[in-house]
Amino acid sequence: MENGYNDIVLFGVLGTRLDHSLVNVYLLKYSFDNLSKVRIVNEYNEIFLINNYIRLSGVKNKTISVLPYSDVIDGIYLKGFSYPLFNAVMTKENPYGVSNYADNDTVEIKINSGTALIVITQDNY
Repeated sequence: MENGYNDIVLFGVLGTRLDHSLVNVYLLKYSFDNLSKVRIVNEYNEIFLINNYIRLSGVKNKTISVLPYSDVIDGIYLKGFSYPLFNAVMTKENPYGVSNYADNDTVEIKINSGTALIVITQDNY
């Protein structure tokens, strides 16, 4: 990476203005395409994009949403979740990947094509 950074964390970019929060989530794509691993983090959420495979550790009992950022994500594989998927397809019009639950400390997410928005939430009930 040219600038020497390979993991960027954005704080304070989600707030009470939904339009501003959405713009910052949309800007993840520019960073994803042109920079490195960029995440938005606040006291409840960690948000980032993937377009292939990721293994997440330390997520047991967290809610994880896998949502289409592109119009379609195809070949979705979820392992270690309450609602696993194998070779599934999801569209923006039917984003059924919201609020899945990590049954295991380590989960795997894989997509064959498209870009997925991942939201890891620690609910504080």
